[in-house]
Amino acid sequence: MASGAHDNVWQPAQDNALWRSECGACHMAFPPGLLSSDDWLDLMSNLDKHFGVDASVDAQTRAEISEYLKQNAASNRLFGSRSEVPRITTSDRFVGKHRSAIRLWMKGKLKSLSDCGACHKESGLNISE
Repeated sequence: MASGAHDNVWQPAQDNALWRSECGACHMAFPPGLLSSDDWLDLMSNLDKHFGVDASVDAQTRAEISEYLKQNAASNRLFGSRSEVPRITTSDRFVGKHRSAIRLWMKGKLKSLSDCGACHKESGLNISE
C-alpha cells in the first residue's frame, strides 16, 4: 500500500519492528511515506555509505526492511531529482517547518537534523501533517 492512500505520513499504516529498531538505533526511523520506493531502495542498497556512515546490516535484515519500505513508500518522488541522494532534511517541507532547528544545528547546539527526538520530545514522535 502506497502512503498516498494514508492520511498521515508520520503514522505508517503498517509498522515493522525491525525497521523501527535498526533505523531508529541512530536516528528517527523516518516513515516510509516520506520517500518513494525507488528512493528507499537506493538508500538501502548503499548502507555502507549512508550519509557518511557505515550503516550496513546483514542481507536478511536489509531485505526485510527494504520490502517494508517499498510496500509503504510514497507513490511518487516528493522532492529533488533522481540524480540526488534523497535527503529528507533538505526537502522544502522540512526546511519550511524546521527553521529554528536548522539555526540550532548551524550553531552547533543540535547534533544532527535527523535527530528529531531532540526537539520532538513526545513519545512515539506523533507528528501531525
